[in-house]
Amino acid sequence: MAIVKPCGIIIDHWEMYTCESAGQLFVQLLKLIDDHGDKLKYVGYDRACEFQPFVERLHKNRNAGAAELSKLKYLVDRFHIRGHTKEECDISQASCKYLPDLPIFTEISAANTECAEQTFSWLNKYKHILLNT
Repeated sequence: MAIVKPCGIIIDHWEMYTCESAGQLFVQLLKLIDDHGDKLKYVGYDRACEFQPFVERLHKNRNAGAAELSKLKYLVDRFHIRGHTKEECDISQASCKYLPDLPIFTEISAANTECAEQTFSWLNKYKHILLNT
């Protein structure tokens, strides 16, 4: 898994030994906040509609890390939003809040939300070299 800026710069990456989980992302985002917290406002993630409620549940239980992560705005990247069926991801629903084209994301409306997918696609060309390093 990796954290990639919209310009394609990889900020952080880590090896996954099991399936991707909200807990793993939670820990990595806390590390990122520790290093770059004053600059981080938005998180674009293919499963933001699952991750943000996870953070809010932890925050309600007074988790200190979740208190920091709950200050961020979460969106599902444009590449993945098409396949989402939850009301929170459907522009025709009043409860829609993860769509990148919403007014709350105007500040980053021109951002490349697919940068992580593009980076992984590019890196995949070198998988035979990278897998054994």
